[in-house]
Amino acid sequence: MKIKRVKLKILYFTNIFPHYRIPIWKELLNSTKFSIEIFYSKSKFNQIKDAEVKDKRFHENKSNLKHLKNYKFFGHIFWQSKSLIKSIFSDYDVIFLLGDMKIISNWIVPLVVRLRNKKVVYWTHGIYGNESAIKKAIRVIFLNLATDILLYENRAKKILVQHGFDTMKLHVVYNSLDYNNQKIIFKKLMINSKSIKNRIVFIGRLTKVKKIEMLVNAIINLSFQKKNFELVIIGDGPEKPYLERIVNLSICKKNIKFMGSLYDETKIAKVIFNSDLCVSPGNIGLSCIHSLTYGTPVCTHKNFNNQMPEAEAIKSGENGIFFKENDIIDLQETILRWFENHHNKNSRQLIRKIVDEKYNPKYQMKVINNMIDKWQK
Repeated sequence: MKIKRVKLKILYFTNIFPHYRIPIWKELLNSTKFSIEIFYSKSKFNQIKDAEVKDKRFHENKSNLKHLKNYKFFGHIFWQSKSLIKSIFSDYDVIFLLGDMKIISNWIVPLVVRLRNKKVVYWTHGIYGNESAIKKAIRVIFLNLATDILLYENRAKKILVQHGFDTMKLHVVYNSLDYNNQKIIFKKLMINSKSIKNRIVFIGRLTKVKKIEMLVNAIINLSFQKKNFELVIIGDGPEKPYLERIVNLSICKKNIKFMGSLYDETKIAKVIFNSDLCVSPGNIGLSCIHSLTYGTPVCTHKNFNNQMPEAEAIKSGENGIFFKENDIIDLQETILRWFENHHNKNSRQLIRKIVDEKYNPKYQMKVINNMIDKWQK
């Protein structure tokens, strides 16, 4: 006689194990509502810092963290090992997949899962809004293979509803960093609060898509107007030599500092906390949440078709401000306007309120648990 499992069983297939996902994976693995096995590749991906299974936080759950291989074809198309075999032969109730249609196996696995009358969940950006008509149509077909979809933002949910998706199958799970640890660091920083006047910070990979040269040139241009700002750049990447040349040829090179890659959260926190504004001229992702976590407001462009989901956390005039995309003059004016009209207007607790409410692992687990409760009614 087959013994019925008490817990829901989930198989989760993803690409890699990013370092920033340690807290949410820990929550998933420690759930009392379900058991989960997470399959990931040990290969590097887009220079994202990866985590180690030997991390002490996974000591009790390391057997539930398993490896797969991403087989690459034509540069950016993938097939993930194990996912199809597991979907056919394993005992499970739900399979979580990345909602990335470039992973060919993620087209086939949902068909198998649904034939077995199981649930398949895509964890995805959904539709960005800047796709061509053909790409958008293909993405809609792909996303319809899932029984439920976990999304990073409300905007993506609205777009999918406009394309005929059932709102009850769409769950906004947001994104998160190491919330608990960062909250402890934040409280310590509040005790020894400092204010470094007119300091701007950028944090992230130094790549073309981030358009950091716009920010560097904006700071240089403002210095000609006797509007002096200190700019601290945290991160490394292919654009660094080019940016350093711009700075070295400028009249305000003493005001622009490159700190390189930092992985010590206490050091990162101190720089962000002691800055007045975090600016990302290109798209902004988790850097937005990182900055808001320490009560530092954020400035980025307002074309949400070319933004990352985390930009939704910015409430203009409250915890940040937007400028016109690719417009350096508007960027300069927006920086000045923030410092003239909003600087030190709102408390750090108000600025980070959205992180406490939504952009943390506990809230993400609440969304996932609510999705499961809906299935079991």
